[in-house]
Parts: sequence; structure tokens; C-alpha cells
Amino acid sequence: MNKLRVAALAAIVASIAIPVVSWAGGVWQNWPGLGQSSYCAAIVGSSNVQAGTTGQGTGGSSGIGANGVYCAQTVPAGPATFSGNEYAPFDIGPLGVTSGQPTNSAVVSIEQLGQGPMVDVTSPATATIPANTPWYFLDGAQGSAFTITMPATAVEGQIQRVVCEAATVGTLTVAANTNQTLKGNPSAACTAGVGYAWRYQASNTTWYRYQ
Repeated sequence: MNKLRVAALAAIVASIAIPVVSWAGGVWQNWPGLGQSSYCAAIVGSSNVQAGTTGQGTGGSSGIGANGVYCAQTVPAGPATFSGNEYAPFDIGPLGVTSGQPTNSAVVSIEQLGQGPMVDVTSPATATIPANTPWYFLDGAQGSAFTITMPATAVEGQIQRVVCEAATVGTLTVAANTNQTLKGNPSAACTAGVGYAWRYQASNTTWYRYQ
């Protein structure tokens, strides 16, 4: 009887260990990378495969290498640029089990992490930052004054940057959108190499400048 119990316990432990090992190997392995080219994720060797045979070569290229291996899994190239709609999963701490409850998880917008698409403007006198565009560059000959309005929609913790890439503006004004408040309007010359940043707080719909 004890032997049966030990065997049953070993089977249970093994069934639990398998997904743990898979998780440790990386849940998002072999996924396309943003801005990354195609790559070979798995190489298989075969004594029956001769060099020069048509097929998938190492690195996802055509043909078999001289060492007789070929690419069994080619991961396609990822998107060339950010779309602004990317999300990343996060666990909500504290770590470990508290009062018998597991750790909860949630997704976080790429904009809340300070990353995402950019737009480069060169000539308008006024502009509204498009949604999902956390990087806004001034890169040209604006007039003596330039007004930028924050995006109409924003999420908690969203980071918005305005950068004077190669422009010189007599007076740069950054304004909140409808039903928003903005703190720290520059209201000053925007010269090349100067940048500003705000973080959005959803509870009071306010942009707080921190740079």
C-alpha cells in the first residue's frame, strides 16, 4: 500500500512539474520581435540531409548547411514599428500568496511604460497630439509661437513627451485637451535639444510635468 501511495504522489508531482518547467523556459519564446527580422527558433540535424538540399537552412534561409542541419521552426519578422496599442502583462504584488489568495495580474499599456510610436512635425502653427503617440517631436521651422494640445484620450500613468528636436520656437505652449488639466506649461522658447515630459493621473484628469 505504501508503494502505491508513493507512486501516486510521484505521478502528481511530475504532472505539476511539467508546466512549471515549461513556464520557466519562457512563455513568450519564439514570438516575433517588434522591429526584429525573421529568425530560426529550432535547428534539427539529420544524417539523411545533404548539404545543398532544398529546404529551410539555419537562420530561416533557404538550403541546408554543410553540417547537415536545417531550420525546423522559422519565426516571422515582427511589426516594423509601434502601433501604440501594445500591452504587456504584469503581476500585481505583493509577491506570494496572501490570505490564501493568489497574485492577480493585469495588462499595462505600452504608453504607461514610456514607449510607443512617435510623430515628427515640421510646419503647423498649432497641433493636437494624436492618440497613442507618446513621443511628439518638433523638427522644423515653426513660427514665433507654437501651441500643442495634449491627446484627447489618456490612461492612468500615461507618459507624454514633447521634444524640440531641431526647431526654435519663440514661445512654446502646451495645453490640456477638453476636460483635462495640465501643470507646468513651458510657455518659453523651445530650442533644439530641449524636451518636456508629463505623466497623466486619471483620478483627477491631470497632466503632471516632471521634466
